[in-house]
Amino acid sequence: MKIHQISLNFKQNLSLPVLPQNTGASESSVQKPVQMSSTSSGLRAYVLPFDNTSKNRFDKAKAYLRTRTAEITKSNKNALKAKGASCFNWNKLDGIQDGIKVFDGMRIKDIAFAAGILGEIMLNRGCYEQCVHCFTGAQPPICEDEKHINKMSWENFESLMNGFKELNERLGFSIFEPRRNLRYDITLFHDSDCSITYLKDINGKVHDFIELQRILYDTTGRPTLFDTAGWDIKDNPGNKETQKRMERYVDYYKQFGMDNMTFNLSVNPFHGTYARSVENHDNELRKKYINRMANVLFTLSPLAFEPNFQFLARALPNGTEGMEGFCEDDLRQLYDEIFDKLKDLYKKDPANEQKVVKTTAEAEQILEQYRLRLKNVETSLNFVARLREFGKNNAKIRELIEKYDKTYEQAPLIFNSYHTKGLIDANGRFYLADNDRVIYPSEIQFNFENRDKETAALAPNFTEVTITPKDIDDYFKQTFILDDDPIKPDSYILLPYH
Repeated sequence: MKIHQISLNFKQNLSLPVLPQNTGASESSVQKPVQMSSTSSGLRAYVLPFDNTSKNRFDKAKAYLRTRTAEITKSNKNALKAKGASCFNWNKLDGIQDGIKVFDGMRIKDIAFAAGILGEIMLNRGCYEQCVHCFTGAQPPICEDEKHINKMSWENFESLMNGFKELNERLGFSIFEPRRNLRYDITLFHDSDCSITYLKDINGKVHDFIELQRILYDTTGRPTLFDTAGWDIKDNPGNKETQKRMERYVDYYKQFGMDNMTFNLSVNPFHGTYARSVENHDNELRKKYINRMANVLFTLSPLAFEPNFQFLARALPNGTEGMEGFCEDDLRQLYDEIFDKLKDLYKKDPANEQKVVKTTAEAEQILEQYRLRLKNVETSLNFVARLREFGKNNAKIRELIEKYDKTYEQAPLIFNSYHTKGLIDANGRFYLADNDRVIYPSEIQFNFENRDKETAALAPNFTEVTITPKDIDDYFKQTFILDDDPIKPDSYILLPYH
């Protein structure tokens, strides 16, 4: 796949080489953090004391903010909420972030850029499911040691959220303001499954997805996604804990709803267990996946009628020769077998615990809802990461890959595109991802305690081309107005279409 250019301010193009995808935890397969000056105060205190220089910068930025805000709201008191970031000279706002620990050493424009385009916060890195069609080519988590981490610490997540809250208070508007053409949701994952997404603080207290999602929404005002491919039901402590955790989530979302999130369940023929069953003609593995997903559907049954509960159903087009077991009709056959097993679970429940359903009629209603949700199967796939390798020897798959590549071959990276999103890694590094096909590093890094540690390689197609402060300066020149631009109460600057 060729990636030719990056469009930063609609005037500049850079040549972009594509590097081979790296996996594993070797020294060559990890993204090295930016070296930045460290601070000595505890992470719990997310505001640092001012020195004379930072105090002067802060006072100057605050004075500009006060004057500019008065100009904006002179005719309309609600204008600032509507206009927000778009009508400030961010060079003159530099310093307003001083004293907020997680932003120590960062420019305000870098913070605003990252917040405005943020799409992922990588709380956990790595996944055991090994789905063939995974956009990120997720690998199992790397081992943690003195140099490596596979998750964000609770203290760093808390510091990041508190830092943004403090900055929003100082600015008087949200730095996460929604802008036309930009992604709106922010996920708490990149290459992991949300069923095992949680953080532990230094005292051992667990902060689960419900709490993390609530904090994220309270800070950013953005909804999030809960994506899972399910969980195993083997009799071991880890799986038992995941099962209990998911039952707790279901109880919570059934009671309080999912207004600020979408719950996505992936049921497809590309899951690692099922894919191995097809490739090895192993009926026991097939049964294992069927039993697994029947239990998952049984557990999630109380959410079946929630409008934000969705299925991610993907397969290859029917008639893809040499790919028997992975096509749309194969997936529908798999659904039927899962539903048969699910019916058995439903039959037992009313007569025993009534854990999920109380009557046979209720069970039939849920089954019908599942069938309706799984009616549409997506056969237009993103041929990235493992899926390219999976089908490289199949003529039809190669044809689909070539068609996919041609679609994106000349596509530039546009900062204000819906398909471009920002990623914050577990060590505070910030990246840009373009339509889940190529990832660009940047010189932005948040001031995390684990900033000097390394994380697993990002995929697919991690590039050497780095987004620099100059690139971001060019973006701001194109996007935001200057002081001498007139302010009209009924209009404001939005990101331009591309």
